[in-house]
Amino acid sequence: MKLGFLVLMTPYTYQNMDTALSLVESALDKGHQCQVYLYMDGVISASGLIKPGNDRSIPERIQGLIERDVKFIPCGVCCNYRGLSKQNTAENIKQSGLAALGRMVSEYDRVITLGA
Repeated sequence: MKLGFLVLMTPYTYQNMDTALSLVESALDKGHQCQVYLYMDGVISASGLIKPGNDRSIPERIQGLIERDVKFIPCGVCCNYRGLSKQNTAENIKQSGLAALGRMVSEYDRVITLGA
């Protein structure tokens, strides 16, 4: 099964990114294919400038999932509005447009939205 995740909220203010990452990890362990589209404030999770504390490291978890062939796609327009340049985007993450979200919605079996 192909599972898409749409994350709309910031990485450390709310638990949405943690929930998405845990669901993706579990789905991969069961043999499913996953992709994560970051939209609105969710694009902040794609920043290469995040300096996490000792409690949890979202950037490390994201990079670990990228190594397992999960694509994390931040909305380029949302990144632009939030001052996240392509140079400041984390390693192995490329900004894209809304067409990537449309493809995920049309090609994936289920899409789970995590946001307000």
